[in-house]
Amino acid sequence: RIFLDRDLVVLELRGSLDNTSSRSLAQVLERLANRKERRVVLDLQHLDYISSAGIGQIIACKGSLDIRIARPSSQVRDTLGLVGVDSLFAIHPSLEKAVDSFQDSPAPK
Repeated sequence: RIFLDRDLVVLELRGSLDNTSSRSLAQVLERLANRKERRVVLDLQHLDYISSAGIGQIIACKGSLDIRIARPSSQVRDTLGLVGVDSLFAIHPSLEKAVDSFQDSPAPK
C-alpha cells in the first residue's frame, strides 16, 4: 500500500519481500525516483520476511531516494542488522518518528 504524507511517500510492505516480490518493489521505487518523489518511508510493520534480494533492492535505491525504515519486526530488524542495512539507513521504532526524521533533512536531488 502507498500513502502520501506531507511531502513524502509511505510504502507499507506486507508478507514476504523475496526474489519475486522484490521486483515489484524495485518498479515502485524506480517510478517514485522518476517522478521526483525522493523521500520514502518503508513501513515494515507487517513484513514477516526479507530476503537478500529484497535487501538488495532497497540498497540499490540509496543514491536516488532518501529512504527511512519504520517499525520492522524483531526478525526483520535482526536480518537488516546482520547485513549492515542499519548502518546505511535510519531505522525508526515508529512511523511517526520516521516521518518526522525528514524535517531537518534536505530532499535528495
